[in-house]
Amino acid sequence: MAAPSYFIATYSSRFDLLFRSRQLIAPLAHPVKPEGLLFEVDSRYRQDTLDRISALSLPNLRIGGAFTRTAAVFAALVSPGTILPYRRERGFLASLPLEQLALQAELPPGFLETMLSWGIRTFGGLVEIPPDSLVARLGQGALLLQRMARGEDTGLPGRFSEMPVFQEKKEFDWPVGSTEALMFPLAEMMESICRRVSGSGHAVRGMALRLTQDDGDKIRKQVETALPSRNSRLLLSLLRLELEDLSLHSGVKSVEITVSPAKARVVQHSLLEPETLEPEEKGLTLALVEKSWPDSLIGIPSVLDSHKPDPGIAADWKESGMLRRQMRNLDVSGGKGSRTRTDDSDGMSLTLRRERPPRPVELCHEEIVSLAGPWLSSGGWWKSGETGNGWDREEWDMELRGGELYRVFWNPEESRWYLEGIYD
Repeated sequence: MAAPSYFIATYSSRFDLLFRSRQLIAPLAHPVKPEGLLFEVDSRYRQDTLDRISALSLPNLRIGGAFTRTAAVFAALVSPGTILPYRRERGFLASLPLEQLALQAELPPGFLETMLSWGIRTFGGLVEIPPDSLVARLGQGALLLQRMARGEDTGLPGRFSEMPVFQEKKEFDWPVGSTEALMFPLAEMMESICRRVSGSGHAVRGMALRLTQDDGDKIRKQVETALPSRNSRLLLSLLRLELEDLSLHSGVKSVEITVSPAKARVVQHSLLEPETLEPEEKGLTLALVEKSWPDSLIGIPSVLDSHKPDPGIAADWKESGMLRRQMRNLDVSGGKGSRTRTDDSDGMSLTLRRERPPRPVELCHEEIVSLAGPWLSSGGWWKSGETGNGWDREEWDMELRGGELYRVFWNPEESRWYLEGIYD
């Protein structure tokens, strides 16, 4: 019978050395965030693997070991040097505060506040919640967090994806004294990079700019794009925005651009649709708005994972799930505006135009032709009534004699009906 696999999570301030030395440690290694390596070895050889890691003398080394990937990573990040024996993962994780989940997972908005209102502060407390109740209150994402708190592996290990490095460097015979004068060599360098990036089937996701001044000082700038792009003009405009307020106390002796590649988008435009701005151009518009109003709240509306009607936040447009889904849909479908066919694709779909806020109405039963419902929805009862976050409602869809289709709900606290929206 083969011995089970053992996982050793390793972090160091010199990740580049750790990465280059991974084949000297073990043949099977996986990337883990933030900037760490997870080695998968036969449990009989875990001590030999630990000895090989220690022999490298890596700076600021943090190690954790367990029989699951999740527990090994938390051991290295939270309690470096912890090497867990068989079936001790859950006991080790039980005392960790819930905030530590953010080290390996994106917590849903309001998750920690809800847990605190329930009196739950540790991994162990989260594990004790019945899964059905947890999903009913916080959605499927909370169930994955609960499995992680148990020390279970919630997905497949990551893989290394070697991306080519695209870099351009130019040294000047005479120092350049202004950022505006830098735009000419930067334009030439960006065009060269975009040609190479496009030829490899990639696009530019981010840019790192390094300026070396005549007195030896270095200026570093990091620029992120809304969507991967090959448009050198657009990328140069983003660099211009970043350098707009930069003051040079001496001339620039050399300039270097390093770009982060990503998978290129494949777009097939329709001849029947009006011409609109490319998504990359919209990203430039957002960057201009951010530059003009740095303290304003700029984002893309995102729906919260909640049963409560209409919860939402303004998410960072650079990290928006909407943009990531749009990229994924474009890559898979190969066309803008295409749809994935479903079983009910031939049926008629209705649009609900919401009333915000819902409007009190008086119902006349003689005018109602048909009803569908009720759909009961409630939640937030565990929170204080002063915050106004609790709700309890009974929703109905109804058709009137004139053909109107309404969504209404009954508020038991106020004993009255409200108009939720009108179907088109």
